[in-house]
Amino acid sequence: MTNTKLVQVSLGALTRVGWGALVEVPADFDERRLSELSDKFYDLIDGTEFQDDNEFWDKGSCYTEDATSYSQQHEQPSYTVDADMQITPKTSLKRYELQIGVFIDAKHIDQMWEIFRRAGLHDILNQLDADGGYNAEVVGETEDK
Repeated sequence: MTNTKLVQVSLGALTRVGWGALVEVPADFDERRLSELSDKFYDLIDGTEFQDDNEFWDKGSCYTEDATSYSQQHEQPSYTVDADMQITPKTSLKRYELQIGVFIDAKHIDQMWEIFRRAGLHDILNQLDADGGYNAEVVGETEDK
């Protein structure tokens, strides 16, 4: 296996906000007056009326730094890069929780748990559980069937 190291890649992007309105002006306003008008509106309108402009992106500060401290925190990398600079996302496991309904006939609750253990369910569920210990509880009880 090839030797690797961890680096932190940080990307910055510059976005903008904007404001606009349709304005009726005298027909004889020339380019100079129109430019003055936009400056006047800029001074008049406070920033709370501006909207995000999701079409505009400009590259900001982007850098890479050694991430030895990240590996000490047991954080897993999100991507791998090979010698040809091919970037591959690392797949991560998702955790699923199962709720299983099981009916066990027994004379009392202690006998029910004994039947549960003898059937091997206790060991199987312990092996399956990602944390090494499942949670089980009795959620109902009925009389003779």
